[in-house]
Amino acid sequence: MISKYFATLALFLSCLNCSFSFHTQLRVGPPLTTFSGLLSHRRDVLTAAGIVGTMCLFPSTSSAATKPSKVLVLGSTGLIGSEVSKKLSRLDISFIGTSTDGRGGTEVLRITDDSSSLARFREIADVVKPDAIISCIGSFNDDLDYEINSFTGLIAEAFPSIPITYISVAPEVMAAVDGSPILNKYMRGKNFSNDRVGEEGLIRPTFVYGGESFGVNPPRVTSSYGRLIEKILSSGLVRGTAAISPGLIKVALEPPISAENVAGAAVAKCLGATGNASTHDEINELAKKLN
Repeated sequence: MISKYFATLALFLSCLNCSFSFHTQLRVGPPLTTFSGLLSHRRDVLTAAGIVGTMCLFPSTSSAATKPSKVLVLGSTGLIGSEVSKKLSRLDISFIGTSTDGRGGTEVLRITDDSSSLARFREIADVVKPDAIISCIGSFNDDLDYEINSFTGLIAEAFPSIPITYISVAPEVMAAVDGSPILNKYMRGKNFSNDRVGEEGLIRPTFVYGGESFGVNPPRVTSSYGRLIEKILSSGLVRGTAAISPGLIKVALEPPISAENVAGAAVAKCLGATGNASTHDEINELAKKLN
């Protein structure tokens, strides 16, 4: 079991150097099934209906830290995006999602190398009028790596008044691949979006696990395997070794994190929770605030 995890992780690490993928543009993940309630009772793609009332879930001195009335989830049918959608649904928060193919009642949003993608996003935003955005989109090993990974940053520039929570990538992963000519477009796109969203809006996991099947592209292990390896790599001995290890070795020894907790941390931030989410522990602690 452990050897299978590290075989998958080795593939993940090779992706960082060989341009495979662990953040794809909505091409993987279980079909989204949580929109049935949204599509009924006038919660449909055209209206993304308003929620009944608002409430403050996280104590704050800011009156803005209230339950959003309309959340737009970019990449809502992927592994993390579908978990985000489930959590919003359970919290009775009105939302609408996007995907590349419109499955599950989502709005179609395909990112291209011209201005049509941002124009399409403006159309969606004009109808939905979201007061919060959670972006789960990203790509690796795609001709449009820069365009896809920078798209969330373009949205942040175009809609500065709408708070954005962005599923990015851990600083140590970015540091490990920094300077690689193969990953130049990937790095530039991620940095563009990170800079424009701002640290407070970022969720930055390393290796994400979840689902019921192993994956090659993107490299991924199942929930049961992932939980076991997370427990092992969270031990003091392994963490001590990771702390003094360089580059990709450090990344390999970092505990993986569940897609459910990454999504939980993203929703918590969307609802007003504060704090960094750039490490395994920070993301898990933020996710607990929804419980």
